[in-house]
Amino acid sequence: MVFIRILVVHLLVLSLHQIVQATKFEEAGKDSGDNNTNIEQTTNLDQNKPITGVEEQYQEFSLGKPLHITFVRHGETISNKNRIIQGQSNSQLSPEGIRQAELLGHQMSHHAFTRVYSSDLDRTRKTTELILGQSTNSKSIHIIEDVNLRERGQGIFEGRPKKERDEAAAQKGLTSDEFTSPGGETPEQLENRIISFLDGIFRLVDDENHSSQSEDILVVTHGGWLKKMFKVLNSNPRNFTLTNFKDPGNRSSPNTGVTKFDLYPVSEKLLPRLIYFNSIYDISHLNQDVSGGTILKNRHLNIQIIMATFIFSLHFIV
Repeated sequence: MVFIRILVVHLLVLSLHQIVQATKFEEAGKDSGDNNTNIEQTTNLDQNKPITGVEEQYQEFSLGKPLHITFVRHGETISNKNRIIQGQSNSQLSPEGIRQAELLGHQMSHHAFTRVYSSDLDRTRKTTELILGQSTNSKSIHIIEDVNLRERGQGIFEGRPKKERDEAAAQKGLTSDEFTSPGGETPEQLENRIISFLDGIFRLVDDENHSSQSEDILVVTHGGWLKKMFKVLNSNPRNFTLTNFKDPGNRSSPNTGVTKFDLYPVSEKLLPRLIYFNSIYDISHLNQDVSGGTILKNRHLNIQIIMATFIFSLHFIV
């Protein structure tokens, strides 16, 4: 009887642990206060989609192996949690942000990254270090800091509540993405920085030595930057053909959301370039514990488990 009571208590504690983890997972998908609205928690695209049609043409003209690029938004910060605009000011990762980055690092621990880029702001640099800290292949790789990966500057609204900036934008009949804060960057200035960075990365596939090398690149940046990147890629059909693509629209990446795509090198006989998407804003790593077990995501299911366990335990405790 004593053994059964101990077992019941253990099951009850385990269930409580699961609901705490599920709550953390649920919170990770909420608006974090840094230009994030209507968040799509995760989009796992069809990675086994057969290559047909336009992809066959690119295989014919391809000059070598595709460039594999992984984009990551930084972990949750204290300002994210308090819905304070950060822009290009610094804010430290929250305990939850550290956990998110470590979980992602655990999931990607066997990736052999050949290049790693990060915004030079503290929150992205720390996220990058935490991800690589879990790596078995890329732990000592040099992190290239690039100012072009910075978040959009928000001028006088940096360090102030998000709602103040949103109210100022609404008064002018604009969305927060359309609005330029006094002293901040215009949408066009952000776009130019994104194009500058992507041009540098995409030129790697034009390298005559690339055909014999496989590049796996990690890029850690910001939510507003990633949202604008999709608009840049999707609005340039003469330069890019996006396949296996689900447009995130105005949705922003959750903290540590992962976007992966492959860029195919081609000759001048065939343009635009082919970009094949594998994931958009994926946060499946937040549904894993460090031992590889799956965390139950459904909060209501966890409550039902706890109640059932409690009722069951009454037969042995009373």
